[in-house]
Amino acid sequence: MRSKLFYVGIIALMAIIFIGYSCKVVNSDDISTSSLRTWTAPEDTGGFVVEYDLRYTDDTTKEWNDWFQIYNEPIPGSPGSPESLTVSIPNGTWFFGIKSRDDSYNWSAISNIIKVKIDTIPPMAIVDLN
Repeated sequence: MRSKLFYVGIIALMAIIFIGYSCKVVNSDDISTSSLRTWTAPEDTGGFVVEYDLRYTDDTTKEWNDWFQIYNEPIPGSPGSPESLTVSIPNGTWFFGIKSRDDSYNWSAISNIIKVKIDTIPPMAIVDLN
């Protein structure tokens, strides 16, 4: 399995808003050890959304199946309800996307891609304090 399991926690500043099966970025950068992904549950005509697939990558030219999959996504709520998941990821610049699946096993297109910078490396010590 090439994907890693990530722990649900707390922190960050980012929102993805679902509009039907599409998303819109509200804020595109944050810096933290964890990253909170939030979105609004999408609507499905003729059925209901039953699953999310949230992933991240350092290279958006990779195929979706080559992105790192995040587990423990919430069970989709009713359309319009807020959803969120906090993930711990390593230092670096990462790009997140999400898909949703309906009860007929139809997957949505990938959402908009958001950019997140994780930086837990402190600055160098000041050595010339007077």
